[in-house]
Amino acid sequence: MTTATIDRSPANDRTSRSISRHVPTVARVLMGLVFFVFGLNGFLHFIPQPPPPQPATLALALIAPIIVNIVAFHVALAPSGLPLALVVLVLELLLAWSYRGSFRPLLVQRVAPRGVSNAGS
Repeated sequence: MTTATIDRSPANDRTSRSISRHVPTVARVLMGLVFFVFGLNGFLHFIPQPPPPQPATLALALIAPIIVNIVAFHVALAPSGLPLALVVLVLELLLAWSYRGSFRPLLVQRVAPRGVSNAGS
């Protein structure tokens, strides 16, 4: 039987140890720099901020299908939890109605179907 030999010459070994020795330091400095710059930005505001989105509208849009599944689960499988599920559904609908102006752009038709002229609008 023959065994394969691995080239462990001192030059290759020193280079790999040298690079791997500095990787944690570089990562630590870069991560510290990120936290330092963005933490300083909280006080000095030197990075321009985009206009804030409507977080309530986004949250309502994302949570709506989950609430529908919760209600469906309690209707079909666990009716004992249905009252709380219905309360959550009513609250969701109430908030959606309150923010209905923010949802309006989601419901606007932007592309006309084939064969329909958009000249009148």
